[in-house]
Amino acid sequence: MRILLADDNPEVCTALRLILEHQPGHQLLAEADNVVRLLNLTTQYCPEVLLLDTELEGLKPCRDDRSLRELLETLKLLCPNLMIAALCSGQITGKEAWIEQVNAVFCKSDPPDSLLNWLQNPVSPN
Repeated sequence: MRILLADDNPEVCTALRLILEHQPGHQLLAEADNVVRLLNLTTQYCPEVLLLDTELEGLKPCRDDRSLRELLETLKLLCPNLMIAALCSGQITGKEAWIEQVNAVFCKSDPPDSLLNWLQNPVSPN
């Protein structure tokens, strides 16, 4: 699985990088710490999977659904088969407008097993 990681928290990136390095069949292509770099790296690599911080630097503050929805739409235009796992810092109600545009949602505070299990057999886009 060719993976792109987009998170502006260095500790999260380090933890996920260390976890992914020890998983056979997964290749961490690059890391983006803001929206502009994410778009550039997505264009460059067209990864199979994107692990996306829902509060990535460059998105409008306060978890603006519209800003995140627009980013997700752009990413899907760049890589139509991209599977996206949203990485959230807080509670998700399931009513967020962007939630239908991602394949999975994970809380950063949860143990990594659920993310790793999903990466073994990610749900493809509709």
